[in-house]
Amino acid sequence: MTRTGSGPTKTDGNTAARSTSLAVASVGVLAALLVLAAIGTPIAGTALVGPAAAGDQYATLTPTPYTVDAEPGEEFTVDVLLYTEGGHDGEGVSEVALAAQYHPELLEITEIERGPWLEQGEEATIETDQVLAHDDGTAIFEQWREPAGDGATGHGELVTVTGEVADDAPDVETEISFAETRINLLRDWPLPIDAQGIEVTVGDGSNGAGDEQDAVEPFDHPDLADIDRESLDTGTSDGDGAGDGNGDADDGSTAVTESDEQAATDDAETDSVPGFTALLSGAVLGGGSLALARRFRRSRHNRGQQ
Repeated sequence: MTRTGSGPTKTDGNTAARSTSLAVASVGVLAALLVLAAIGTPIAGTALVGPAAAGDQYATLTPTPYTVDAEPGEEFTVDVLLYTEGGHDGEGVSEVALAAQYHPELLEITEIERGPWLEQGEEATIETDQVLAHDDGTAIFEQWREPAGDGATGHGELVTVTGEVADDAPDVETEISFAETRINLLRDWPLPIDAQGIEVTVGDGSNGAGDEQDAVEPFDHPDLADIDRESLDTGTSDGDGAGDGNGDADDGSTAVTESDEQAATDDAETDSVPGFTALLSGAVLGGGSLALARRFRRSRHNRGQQ
């Protein structure tokens, strides 16, 4: 026997309401997760936006040797090695802009030569350009693939840096930093970099402690974007990666191999913004959640009127 007003329909309605609420909540959570996966955690515009969503994509710069002992007027040479596995789905590196910063009263970078690292992967021509801004304590060496193809990944020699200690440099310890180096993936997303510097010890490295006149004040480097390239020693490199004084090379580029220009892949054309598809899916699911919620509220309102 069923009691009057026991309301099996009411019980079923409560169950349906709970089921509908659970469905709405589940779809909403799924939509939120998809949106977060699409845009990544560091949404504030840091250099980690692209790679952070992938997890552990990064690059390391390692000079060898990483310590140099030299006397005033002495020249030294250091190879800089690069290691990276690239980004999402094997996306390789298309461009590297090595930035070396140093104290111009103590050191000078006189030459940077390209290594074979960017040649890895599909055949490409490696174009290069360098800026030697000694007054700013900065040397920039850019290299990029033409065509980019699948980009480059792996381990190898990126560049060889030649430096010289100033003739009047005191006994001091100083550093060449690569912290401002930029490494771009195919879609121009920068990789986070762990860049080790070169520690240079001049003489006994006492930092002029015994003579106040020899004490070295820190040097404040300008932003790379503020360096006036027009009036500096710049130029596209020759076959050895060293630019001429006029900024002109024999053929305007460093030819590694000849290669026909290749078209961009379908993926690059249809998903030029990483995570856009997932973001769109999240928006659709979010709209579905809103529609379900409205339908649920309308059903409850109708039952209340009954």
